[in-house]
Amino acid sequence: MSSIGLDEASQGELGLGALGDATPIETGAVPGRRLIRQMTRTGRTWLERLKMGCPPTLKRGLVVALGALMLMWSAFLNGRPAVFYDTAFYYSQAQYMAEALHLVPADPALGDDLTSLPDEPGEPNVSATLDGARSPIYGLFVFGLVKIGTLWLAAAGQAAIVAYTLYVLYRAAARRTGDGLFLVWMAGLCSLTGLPFFTTYIMPDIFGGVAAAGALALLIYWDRVSIRNRIGIALVLVFAMAAHKANLLTTVGVTALACALLGGLGSGLRTVWARGATIAGAAVVALVLGSLAFIPIDQRAGEKVQNPPFLMARIVADGPGYRYLQYACTHGKRYALCQFADQPDVDSDSILWSPDDAIGMFGVSDYPTRLEIEREEIPFVLGALAYDPLGELTAALRNMALQLTMIHVRSPLADPAIFMRDDYWLQTSLPHLIPDSGECKQWGRCASRIEPWALFILHDIVTAAALAATIWLLALIVRPPRVRAALRNGLKSGARQAGGETTRIFTLILFGLLMLVVNAAVCGILSAPVSRYQARMVWLLPAVTSLGFIVLRPAAPAWLTQHLLKVIPSKVQRFIFARDVA
Repeated sequence: MSSIGLDEASQGELGLGALGDATPIETGAVPGRRLIRQMTRTGRTWLERLKMGCPPTLKRGLVVALGALMLMWSAFLNGRPAVFYDTAFYYSQAQYMAEALHLVPADPALGDDLTSLPDEPGEPNVSATLDGARSPIYGLFVFGLVKIGTLWLAAAGQAAIVAYTLYVLYRAAARRTGDGLFLVWMAGLCSLTGLPFFTTYIMPDIFGGVAAAGALALLIYWDRVSIRNRIGIALVLVFAMAAHKANLLTTVGVTALACALLGGLGSGLRTVWARGATIAGAAVVALVLGSLAFIPIDQRAGEKVQNPPFLMARIVADGPGYRYLQYACTHGKRYALCQFADQPDVDSDSILWSPDDAIGMFGVSDYPTRLEIEREEIPFVLGALAYDPLGELTAALRNMALQLTMIHVRSPLADPAIFMRDDYWLQTSLPHLIPDSGECKQWGRCASRIEPWALFILHDIVTAAALAATIWLLALIVRPPRVRAALRNGLKSGARQAGGETTRIFTLILFGLLMLVVNAAVCGILSAPVSRYQARMVWLLPAVTSLGFIVLRPAAPAWLTQHLLKVIPSKVQRFIFARDVA
């Protein structure tokens, strides 16, 4: 018997022959190469010993923790997590709510915070016309973790949720691979995509992609996800969809389309119902929690906290709404916006937030006018749609197409000096939230150490390559006669049929692409085409495509082998391209 309790035959059968005493490091005529080889062998031996003595749950937790650390590399490099203007509103709203529920003692300094809600019920307050669009659920997440630790703990919490969700998706899709390859996959996503920048960006943006990944795991790999992880992913979906309404609309929209497709592919009504009902149930819980969270806020404020008129601003900026405004105000309508009918047509951000009287509308209005504009938003939008439906449809499609192309990471790379040198933001929570904020008053002192232009080029190349690889992989999957057998029988019998794995990857990539398209529609049409809205999600494309290659490992095309792969070692080629798609 050996030292680990198995005879030599058993060790050989289980692949554990290397788990005896570590081979001593040799030295000889070629010490460098031989030393590296022996150190690698010894490292593998101790890694296997660690695996043997480590409970599976603890091992999985360590793998997820390593993935979370990878996701935080950009914050480590820049010295702090990134924040946005809205971060201050999320934090002050959560503090306001926590005080209303007596979870924390009242902080007199909250009254001096310009982003805070009113101290006295019914007191006119700008934030009361804005905070309805921000989730108290996400705000409480940030507020609670900051109170326990610092902004670093909030970033670590986000990283842990992202890493866990991706781990569940990966293990369900690539179940025949080990955790080591998961970490390699994570390293690729962290180094080649915008995923880490949004993970440590203290905004709910990253949870759009998290909700998408969680929904994909449940929709496609329901039978491979354990009950415990189904519950875990369902809780992640509740939080992600409660964190922002755009996440909920995107996830529910794609889920509805996916369930229809899965039913058409013969997955079975009971299976489709279980998958769809879980995600739909998470969406309902997210809506209920969001509504309940506003009750103490509204009671303390003495009024219902309102949403900014995003739709109104979008339609006016598109053109049809602007023309309708001019027409309606000269034909008997008495919209609060009529006082701005003679202003030039500008973008939606200027309409909403500009303090310039020459171009601003909502942002330059007093408190009663803001409330009136918000009350009139839906009638105005319906009137504008009826006035020029074709014009608005054209503008909506244009905004959606533009949003699809806006994939560059910008906001998470902003210099914190924009907050530390502005008198308004100095009177908010941001100076207290930003780690070592006193160092950031000088331009460039706390600027990102990563050149934005370099990231733009890298992400353009990676996205283009991922799109090309996606098209090629899908072409391999759907080429006749495989498409008939695989797509007809794959999901009916799961992995038991030859086409099962292929069909799962086909649907994974298809639903991933749908997530990106629906997200562009939701954000571009209902709000405005903004870079961070699509950049927060576009990492899904290389994520699902690389999973397809890991699982199917298709044969490399001849032209690639003859030319581009000459510089890649043969062992790496065999690892990437092991067999044909089947």
